[in-house]
Amino acid sequence: MPNFIDEYYLNPIRYPTQYAPYNIVNTLTYAVIALAAVYLIFKGLQKLKLHVDEKFYWAVLGFVFFGSFLRIGEDAGLLARSVYMAGLELHPFVTPGIYVLTFVVLAAVYGIWKLARTPNEKLYSRVGWTGKGLGVLVGIGLLANLGGKITTERTVWLAEILGLALLAVLVFELVKTKYNQHEKPELRRIEQATVFSQALDGGATFVGVGIANYGEQHLVANALFQAFGGPIAFYVLKVLFALAVVFIFRKEATHRDEHVYLLLLVSILGLAPGVRDAARIFFGV
Repeated sequence: MPNFIDEYYLNPIRYPTQYAPYNIVNTLTYAVIALAAVYLIFKGLQKLKLHVDEKFYWAVLGFVFFGSFLRIGEDAGLLARSVYMAGLELHPFVTPGIYVLTFVVLAAVYGIWKLARTPNEKLYSRVGWTGKGLGVLVGIGLLANLGGKITTERTVWLAEILGLALLAVLVFELVKTKYNQHEKPELRRIEQATVFSQALDGGATFVGVGIANYGEQHLVANALFQAFGGPIAFYVLKVLFALAVVFIFRKEATHRDEHVYLLLLVSILGLAPGVRDAARIFFGV
């Protein structure tokens, strides 16, 4: 069993140049753990009587930049890949550890503002601004250490990625005029952000792999490249997936908290890798 764990879980993290970061075993395991965590977190929020509304969505989303920028710090060698604490080997700055770390920081920030007796109507706003502030601080650190690698070409690549993400939002706005059944106007910005997040991931992958000569680490993405003709197909599929998610959730999500929570999850799964990949391209990491 120790050899199995080393071979399929730890070695891909310890030795990224010798092992593929993802294999069928750790990919499936992480997926199962993620699904269980998603369910338990939602139940925990219900037990704590925390409403998953629009303010909650934007508060949590701010921490994605914090986590993604930390991941860039590890990619660039500014942060250690392995950390030893109390005899345990930890990997807090790579997947899946970076998701755990970001969640712990988010929970700690919420707890601090709660202990400070922040009024409920201001709580999510202050949590969100704290997350954004942490992201800005880490971003400034990256700029200070990696700013010398930024070139005009890399700036153009970043603009192309953002352009592709915004193009998907425009497509969404055009499509929804014909499929506006079950539309909830108060969730419009969240739906736009969901489409943008997934398209950002797809756009960063397309520009990174198709133009900037980066490689793709994920098994699913590589399989899609082979099946549908390259990284541009990944971007198109990401946009179609985001549109399908938005319209299906409109119809099938019966409770507001569940609806926003599902859109938040899809947004995180797009924005986290999208921000990381776009920032890597921009900073030349």
